[in-house]
Amino acid sequence: MIPKLSRTVQRIGLLALLLVALTAIATANDQRSVLLRNVRVFDGRRVIPSTSVLIRGERIAAINPGLPVPAGAEVIDGSGKTLLPGLIDSHGHASTLPTALRDALVFGVTTELGMFDIPELVAEVKARHQDGQEANYFSAGILATAPGGHGGCPSSRARMPRTLARLTARPCTVSWRCSSMLG
Repeated sequence: MIPKLSRTVQRIGLLALLLVALTAIATANDQRSVLLRNVRVFDGRRVIPSTSVLIRGERIAAINPGLPVPAGAEVIDGSGKTLLPGLIDSHGHASTLPTALRDALVFGVTTELGMFDIPELVAEVKARHQDGQEANYFSAGILATAPGGHGGCPSSRARMPRTLARLTARPCTVSWRCSSMLG
């Protein structure tokens, strides 16, 4: 009898499989193939209990339990593991911690959306981004709020006139938030 694994152990197994698959994809050229056998797949809508997944280059080429092994393909046994789409963190602050995007990818988050990010910090994060080794990063831009509202710390208030001048000088993305904290 196989003992029931704790959720933590299951999650570690899932993340290990995801990392193996992501590493295989990130290092693959357009001709390289990886076949995951006996893997449980969650596609965002349903669970397929046991199937095979063929990855060619950076794309999933086929999902079918009876897939043959292509010549030269790396075969990975996914028994007891689950493959799922990359997760999206829709409210992150990657500009505050240099390892945030690498840490996110370790836990299956392939895309981070930053909220209330100063454009200079966004540029720094994007400049040091390592494709395939970190989550992708997008930013909603600068927060616009009422005086004393969300984000109303002294440094934000001091920056607000300069920020508003920049917003009117050239088009950019702005994240708006209404706040009832107008004291």
